Amino acid sequence: MSRFNLLPLLRGQLKGLTLAARAGTPADIAARAILYGIPTLLTLLALLLDWKLASPVPILTAVSLLAGGTLSAFSSISTLRLKLTDWSEEGDGREVDRESLDESVAHLFMIALACAFDAAILVVGLNFALGDKGTPDEGALTGITAGLAMGVTAYIFLTFVMVLPRLYWAYTKMNRVSRKMSGFDAT
Repeated sequence: MSRFNLLPLLRGQLKGLTLAARAGTPADIAARAILYGIPTLLTLLALLLDWKLASPVPILTAVSLLAGGTLSAFSSISTLRLKLTDWSEEGDGREVDRESLDESVAHLFMIALACAFDAAILVVGLNFALGDKGTPDEGALTGITAGLAMGVTAYIFLTFVMVLPRLYWAYTKMNRVSRKMSGFDAT
């Protein structure tokens, strides 16, 4: 069963959601609240208020494409991380760059995993939880599958938005992007 153990992925993401990448540093409560709280709240609201997903097929298409894209991004980051390790020497200050990539990989894997869960939820919903024929809800995803799909999709979106600045930061640092071109320089 260790092949199906998803706990290391979650642990990797939680370790990345700290205020610094050192042992004993506090958790980034704001990031965790946004990343996990908003999707949970959205799922609960969808269930309580009986929200429906009118067009679940485009979401299924999007999460399927994004899953493949995140795995491709992992391949590129893995190669970059390997090069960084080869170029670096112990104590050269590159640990922060490597940790930034490591955090991004954990988030990308969680995005890919969430995409798989979202796709499964949407496929099940499309086959079992559609609105009644002849009603305005015909073809809409309803019930718990609609709520779960909304929550998981929100989590995917938030994680994706969160990982992009980390990847850009790692890119600018490792490639020594000039201050003139770096978005992290406010001048």
